[in-house]
Amino acid sequence: GAVSLTLTYLLPGAAWEPKHELRFQGSRPDEVHLVSYASVTQTTGEDWQDVRLSFATQSPGALIRIPELDALLLGVPGRPVARPGAGVSSFSKAKVVFEQQNLNWNGIFNPGIAPDVYARNRRTLEGVESRALETFERLSRRGTTAHFAGTGRQIVRSDGVAVRVPLGSLTLPVTEQIVAVPSSSLNAVQTAQLVNAGNGPLLPGSVALYRDNAFLGLTELDFVAEAEPFALLTGVADRIKLERVLDRRRSELVRGGSRTRMKIAFDVSARNLGAEPTRIKLMDRVPVSEDKEIRVSGIDVEPEGKPDAKGLLTWEPTLDPGQKVTYRISYILEYPTGINLSRARRRDAALNAPAAALQLDVDSQAQPAEHLYQQIGELEAQF
Repeated sequence: GAVSLTLTYLLPGAAWEPKHELRFQGSRPDEVHLVSYASVTQTTGEDWQDVRLSFATQSPGALIRIPELDALLLGVPGRPVARPGAGVSSFSKAKVVFEQQNLNWNGIFNPGIAPDVYARNRRTLEGVESRALETFERLSRRGTTAHFAGTGRQIVRSDGVAVRVPLGSLTLPVTEQIVAVPSSSLNAVQTAQLVNAGNGPLLPGSVALYRDNAFLGLTELDFVAEAEPFALLTGVADRIKLERVLDRRRSELVRGGSRTRMKIAFDVSARNLGAEPTRIKLMDRVPVSEDKEIRVSGIDVEPEGKPDAKGLLTWEPTLDPGQKVTYRISYILEYPTGINLSRARRRDAALNAPAAALQLDVDSQAQPAEHLYQQIGELEAQF
């Protein structure tokens, strides 16, 4: 008898990545409008006419497994646990053939597109695939997958030109905050403090910023779970002038035979050059040692402030027009003399060592924290 047949198949040559728009309106300063899109690119060899699209961060060929924990055997060589091989899927084989024949397919299905234009679009698609793979693998490692349905019906031609498909929009309450981190940048930045009030996550991707329909620029959004707070950079706060100056009268560097003692004192200041009172979030830091050979002591912060477990300091002053606030930070570092030279020698030796010897060296020696060495080197360079 008569039957209805539905064919489902996987097809190489299609990719998507998340993108967003954040819009501010001067008439409603307490809220913003966030729109999410899937930017779709495809060179599959067939146009998609009047189709509904749905999107997932999980590869269709990937298996979702219950987490397993193998035995950790110490000291006794054990047989490796057998793992089922992934094998080579029919999709992988199809992808190889697709890459070899795709340009010829374009000549048949898209004769009006010049080969060099199509090749450029293919390179763009490969860039989208690479970025999406990195993003979605990062989500997969944290055990997160997300699924979205595109709105309406779409036409996506097989010419490699990107098409934006709306995924949804949110109107969110916003609090604008100025954040200043003089140790990283002497530009204070304007941020939007938000909470994801939608029914699903927000995916990592670029965010186009608009204020009263004027384009401000691009920023980046990280993964945001449902009901999770997040912040987006929205511009530079030019009215806030920042300074971070080494106070040489209260700082010194004393090199001993085996140990070096460094006393560091900084003046961190912010001035409001605007015509309105402005509240800012001002941040700085002191080193935190992760190596027993490096000691941090004598931490003193004036007029007030206490670093947290990560060594971060935070103040939230409200500055009147023209007002300047200054905080003084000082601490003492003691560490082996020539620590940076020793680090450079270890690095050079590692580059010249055989792979097996390098692995033994890494496994057998406790390597001090790289970022703390970098901090010490940056501080020494100021004397």
